[in-house]
Amino acid sequence: LMPVIFNAPIVGCVLAYASLNDPTIQGGFWQTAAIFGGQVGLGEAVVMLGLGLPIVIYLQKNATFKELFAKLR
Repeated sequence: LMPVIFNAPIVGCVLAYASLNDPTIQGGFWQTAAIFGGQVGLGEAVVMLGLGLPIVIYLQKNATFKELFAKLR
């Protein structure tokens, strides 16, 4: 979850800064950054836990992947 911890506030601030002149977005910079950061963090967490974790668990149990990974070491 480390990418979520770092990307959520950083990307949230970048998106808030990029949208400062957008008249359709209400609220100040920090409020907008918090909303965007929450959306980015939630999206990344869903992808990492919903897709990434099952893939890692599957690959750890897969004999073919274990053989290929052992050759790379």
